[in-house]
Amino acid sequence: LTVTLSGFQPSSVSAQGGDGIERQVNVQSGRVSFIGPENGRVLSASRALGTSIRPQDPAMALANRYAPEFGIKNPARELSEMKTSHPEDGRVIVRYQQNYQGVPVMGGELIVNTNENGDLYSMSGEVSPDLSLQIQPEVASEQARDSALQAAAKWYQKSPADFVASEPELWIFDESLLQPSTRPVELVWRMEVTSADNNMPVRELVLVN
Repeated sequence: LTVTLSGFQPSSVSAQGGDGIERQVNVQSGRVSFIGPENGRVLSASRALGTSIRPQDPAMALANRYAPEFGIKNPARELSEMKTSHPEDGRVIVRYQQNYQGVPVMGGELIVNTNENGDLYSMSGEVSPDLSLQIQPEVASEQARDSALQAAAKWYQKSPADFVASEPELWIFDESLLQPSTRPVELVWRMEVTSADNNMPVRELVLVN
């Protein structure tokens, strides 16, 4: 199994729920992919979170409230913080990686746009819901690496010794997060394959199931 990532822009429809929030739904998956204030500006924390108490972790408080609409049942367990940025206007933007039993999900991310008070500017992203699969690989990492190198050698009509692969990492691959697909969710070894001597412009993302 190999994958080339490309820009995938799913079409969406919008709906308003009467709670001051606009929701956009990916028409292919039928899942929420964006929520934000109906007025297009900001929804106060008291309305977004239903409390006037200032949250200790505003982004996670909003994730706990709204991530289930995206398909995350337990945000504290299924989301890990990837990056936090602080724009000059006082906002806090946190990007979360989806995980399943500690294994990251390719393309499964949520971005929470808030501030220190917990006001909601937006939440967006796509996740793989209702995951249920074994996370013990049936193929050893070295075997997966050999398969990746042999595949690269075949594609470029070279020998496996002409390439190097990064350390294989376990990821969960849900193709529907990248493009319309009914392919079953799979556990994969993820690697980056490059040329051994940098003489070839090779940089391939390779997944071995």
